[in-house]
Amino acid sequence: MKACMTHPRSAACAIVVSLAVVAGETYAQQVPLSATPAEVPGPAPGTTMTKAYVQAVARVAYVWGWPLVNSHNRRAAFAKAPEPGRNGGVLPVAPTGRIAMLSDYMKPDQNFVTCTNQDVVYGAGYFALDKEPVVFQVPDFGDRFWVYALYDARTDEFAQIGKAYGTKPGFYLMVGPGWHAQTPAGITAVVRSSTELAFAAPRVFRDDTLEDLQAVQAVLNQINFYPLSEFDGTMKTKDWSKIPDFPAPKSSGDGEAKWVDPMTFFEQLPEVMKLVPPMPGEETLYNCAKWGTDYLNRTATAKSNMYENVPSETKYVYTDYDSAGKPLHGRHRYTITFPKGQLPPVKGFWSLTLYNEHHFFHPNPLNRYSLGTKSKSLQPNADGSLTLYVGAKSPGNARERNWLPAPNGPFSLYIRAYWADPAILDGTWKPPAVSSIP
Repeated sequence: MKACMTHPRSAACAIVVSLAVVAGETYAQQVPLSATPAEVPGPAPGTTMTKAYVQAVARVAYVWGWPLVNSHNRRAAFAKAPEPGRNGGVLPVAPTGRIAMLSDYMKPDQNFVTCTNQDVVYGAGYFALDKEPVVFQVPDFGDRFWVYALYDARTDEFAQIGKAYGTKPGFYLMVGPGWHAQTPAGITAVVRSSTELAFAAPRVFRDDTLEDLQAVQAVLNQINFYPLSEFDGTMKTKDWSKIPDFPAPKSSGDGEAKWVDPMTFFEQLPEVMKLVPPMPGEETLYNCAKWGTDYLNRTATAKSNMYENVPSETKYVYTDYDSAGKPLHGRHRYTITFPKGQLPPVKGFWSLTLYNEHHFFHPNPLNRYSLGTKSKSLQPNADGSLTLYVGAKSPGNARERNWLPAPNGPFSLYIRAYWADPAILDGTWKPPAVSSIP
């Protein structure tokens, strides 16, 4: 049949084709439509991939997969610990399936994790839930603020365990995506991770007094995570102040320890993906905190502040600049004044923390890295307001109890609001200005 190309016959030709289509509809064979994202076909075999196209796909894969590889490499590093202890005498570390707790604030001389705080006592542990479920104990914390942040391989939190959620004391079971057995007697509740990898970071508030340091030990020693096979219905205790110290792993530079090697990333990613089932809509990528598909922010946060709490647990307000828009620097002096009745509105606690340019604590003679609810010696002003002083030089003896020492260089300020009131979450409450003074 000749193609219908000539103008006089084009209309007639179109009519004939249309009739043929209509007439043939009864006998047409439907090409199956894709029912799931996984069935959407990719490029045809033999399709030439340009360098620019491959680079674009690689960038997406790197941003998407970075937190996953980071999590798995951290677990592998933890797994080298022979028993629960402290890396370099600082960071809680434990073999897979266990947890280690500190017995006091995190020390400032560490570069394993950025943006830690000095309001809580930390714990940490990694798990492989495809091997065995894990029991974790919740003691009676009384009026003390506490939270167990539980994360999957994507760094998304998958449970709500803590004072803010009304969690009751008892034994809880953490399981992986493939676990469907009967819940053992004596287990209060079950929480499920979306991935076989899970990370736990218990946090327990204490104030800055020696009396509270001693008082908090009793509940810290009842925090424990262990395999289900060891569960017998009794509360197991451990004196975390007596765990061993291990040599600090090698690190380079002043920033956070490097957990992802770009040179081996694309070799690791396929193996990690085998352990991380896709979320709905992610299936075509196999052919995050509550990040979902916000891959850019999930990865950016994993690089700058791994394992953040969800906003309902902890709201962070931070700045690198003063009220005039100039970068914060230790050679200047600053004040932050909370008007009377305008401290951060929280049900838990709040703090103002100072970090150096690498988001680590700046060692100082006062051994002080934050001020807030925990600080029992803060001195309010005569009118009921509260002024905090920031800078490398002391503001004088009379004001030193309200002083946050800064390095002789760039720094950042973070307000943490644990169990924040709605006024903080919706932006109604505004943080005070960071004012530079002569």
